[in-house]
Amino acid sequence: MDYCNYRGMIVAPHSPEIDTVISAAFLSVTRRGGNMDVGRDIPAIMRSCGLEVQSVLPIVRAARPRSALWKWPETFFFGYLTTLIEMELITEDEADGFRRVWTERSEDPSAFLFTPPMVEVIGAKV
Repeated sequence: MDYCNYRGMIVAPHSPEIDTVISAAFLSVTRRGGNMDVGRDIPAIMRSCGLEVQSVLPIVRAARPRSALWKWPETFFFGYLTTLIEMELITEDEADGFRRVWTERSEDPSAFLFTPPMVEVIGAKV
């Protein structure tokens, strides 16, 4: 199981400030040689290793403010903003904008988020 469309994370109501940080987090990994969407490649990797893909299932979860799942991206992004600034992927002003909007969303009873889509791939040895 792994991410297959990291930038597909949704926070509603929509905010460019949040989108900027999600995209910057994606770039921070790819610039270091990582692949935040490696889930897309798992079936082909499994096949190249002699496995037969039995199933491919999407996994996306929804969260509301104050839930444990809402805290996951909040904790990650708030802690990672400094790294994104140091990598020059966002500015201090963009980080401040993210914090402001995230705090607003966290207090908005109509807010929700969808986690980045993941893929569960099950294979069998042939």
